Amino acid sequence: MDQIKSLFYDSKLGSILALTTLLTAVFYNLTPFLGIDCWWHMKFGEYFLLNGKPVIHDPFAVQAEPITATYPNLFPGIVMLLIYKNFSFLGLNIFRMVLFILFITILISAVKKNRRHSFFFIQILLLIMAMHGRVILQPDLFNYALFSLWWLLLKQIENRSQIVVPYLFLLLLTEIIWVNTHPLFFYHGLFFAIAYFTLHMVFSGRARFTIKEFLRQTRKEWLCCGLLLVVWPLANPLGLRAFEALLINMLNPRIIPDSCRSTFEIMHLIDFYYYAAVILMALMKRPWLPSTDRKNTFINIALTILLVIPALRYERCLPFLCIHLILWPGSAQPSALVSQSDRLSKIGPVLVMMIAIFMAFDRLFWVSSLLMNSMGIHYRPAFPAGIGINAVAKEENIREIGIIEQLVAAGNCITNELSIGSAAVFHSPDKPFFWYGHAAVMNARADETQYFMTHPLSQTASDILQRHDIRTIVLMDGNQLFFKKYEALKPIMTLVYMDPILSIYRRSDTLSEAQRQKISRFYKTFQPDEPDRLRFKPEEQIDQYLYLWFSAEYTGNNGSRFLNALNGRVSKATIAAFQARMQIFLAASPCRSAILKAPSDGAITSSL
Repeated sequence: MDQIKSLFYDSKLGSILALTTLLTAVFYNLTPFLGIDCWWHMKFGEYFLLNGKPVIHDPFAVQAEPITATYPNLFPGIVMLLIYKNFSFLGLNIFRMVLFILFITILISAVKKNRRHSFFFIQILLLIMAMHGRVILQPDLFNYALFSLWWLLLKQIENRSQIVVPYLFLLLLTEIIWVNTHPLFFYHGLFFAIAYFTLHMVFSGRARFTIKEFLRQTRKEWLCCGLLLVVWPLANPLGLRAFEALLINMLNPRIIPDSCRSTFEIMHLIDFYYYAAVILMALMKRPWLPSTDRKNTFINIALTILLVIPALRYERCLPFLCIHLILWPGSAQPSALVSQSDRLSKIGPVLVMMIAIFMAFDRLFWVSSLLMNSMGIHYRPAFPAGIGINAVAKEENIREIGIIEQLVAAGNCITNELSIGSAAVFHSPDKPFFWYGHAAVMNARADETQYFMTHPLSQTASDILQRHDIRTIVLMDGNQLFFKKYEALKPIMTLVYMDPILSIYRRSDTLSEAQRQKISRFYKTFQPDEPDRLRFKPEEQIDQYLYLWFSAEYTGNNGSRFLNALNGRVSKATIAAFQARMQIFLAASPCRSAILKAPSDGAITSSL
């Protein structure tokens, strides 16, 4: 076999390709801030700092029957809280990117010295594209860096004949952080490590070994397993009860969020095909052949099976399988001899560069979206890279929370949008929502919430509002409910706000004078600003002003200033036609004593 060191294996080129991969990961995620669930995680962290104990029963949703919401994820909640209080949204967004880049850096460092590094850089780039919908600031994002580090530490400890204290210390430190980060630690961390050491123990001895000799040969594995099992209950304030969070969050959810969908349910998304490409490339590499160490090969196959099981059940677990399939062959010792017949050796670096360039265009010009939509494959909504790093993604519903804060008085609320409830936990603590993003709360409140949203005019729905003293109803994409059922709605709830996507109601018997005054102040002072311009397209911005006029008039306030803002942007005939359509609804308003007469042309004056 020729001792040829091709361009594919050149160490200097490897450094260039590693840097290219890292910079591509950075650029690919230079997007507006997206966290969604981060707000209630931050609130749970704040609860621990204020009370000196973690949450066991949920204190933030509308209070009724106790909801067991065991919360061990203290580390992410506290860190995110401190960053937000000191550096606001920009700090959180930078932290989000740093977490993901740390994870990618660990992968790159692990495979860079492999002589087939280009092969693994391609896998990493595909994984970056596959995970673009998962790079959101939630405790899940911590998992991927922690699992990569955990995997490498386990290998370093097992590859040495004696315990190396620094590696063991780092393993235990990682365990302490991880058990306070996410319940998936118990499967992908603790169970994975115990399985890893147990498999090594099973294959370490020979049949003729006595028990004493076996224990002597495997004392390192016994020590590691013992320490891992002892440390985690001591490291988390919940103790053994921290394990309960895994059962609450992952098993038998009544409401299945995107991250808990099965792998088969995301086959319509392009993410699935990127994940599949990473896995297929690993299979093409055939890390089990040729094998001079059958024990390690068998162990890695067994660990792969352990990771396949949750990866098929939960989309959020797919990255763990891909990480393992990259690190298994990628971190192996490079061979001294290189086969000249390796076809990829000549094109590997070129492929890495081509994929990196494609990813740059993909984020700037939506290449994947245009290509895949034509084939019936959907592209998970995302922002183009490099645009709006200081902005906040509309999915955060911060704009909507700001409107709720200004418009309605304190009291219990209900919504059909989980992200609104999640953001309100932190930003509007005096307006607890009936449910939000915590799995325990979703499971406990799923039936009542779904029934209310599907049968809002039923007596049972009215009973739900009364029983839980729910005073505010917040609906996303629910305008048609008002226009179709406005007469039937009046005895139950009264519209107080509407724009193209958001409608807010107050329970009719809670429209006190104080609440009416707050509504009046809102319509005298509210002015759409940057978050509204980011949320709505230009034509939707016109609709927003029209609906604001209607909302103000429906609640008995003067909405002419919103029409004034449209001067020069839309014809007076269009405004008049909209006003005419709204007359029937304004006439039925419980807040108005007479039918509104359409204002004359002179009433529409420029205010901008």
